[in-house]
Amino acid sequence: MTESKSPRQARAGSGKRELIVQAFLDAMHELGIDGASMGEVGQRTGLDRSTIHYYFRTRDELLNEAAAAITRSYIEKRDQDIAGLSGPDRLRRTVTYMFSGEAHQPYYSRLIDELSAAGNRSPDINRLGRRYRQRQTGR
Repeated sequence: MTESKSPRQARAGSGKRELIVQAFLDAMHELGIDGASMGEVGQRTGLDRSTIHYYFRTRDELLNEAAAAITRSYIEKRDQDIAGLSGPDRLRRTVTYMFSGEAHQPYYSRLIDELSAAGNRSPDINRLGRRYRQRQTGR
């Protein structure tokens, strides 16, 4: 029988996961996707590679989580923007938000551009993006 983590242990693990993902995003923002290596993440976090691989077995897993983090940031910003609205006002504000450019976040826009360019250069990254979208949409 396996032991489950205590809430405190789960939070500590979550903190390291978030630290690793943020270091990866920062490295990708500054160095491009090719420069965002597990070794670079280790240097930025002060964690050894075995610890990083404990949380993310492969770079592809880390890349998937980074994409999910970018998506969450946009969703959180939208949710904050429409909180308290209801009915037609909520729908109107959501549509305005989606198409007005208010969602623009320069840091994440740079990362999305880097991921898109890398997907065009690399069939592996392109496949990874397709698998991620399929998991998100269930198709």
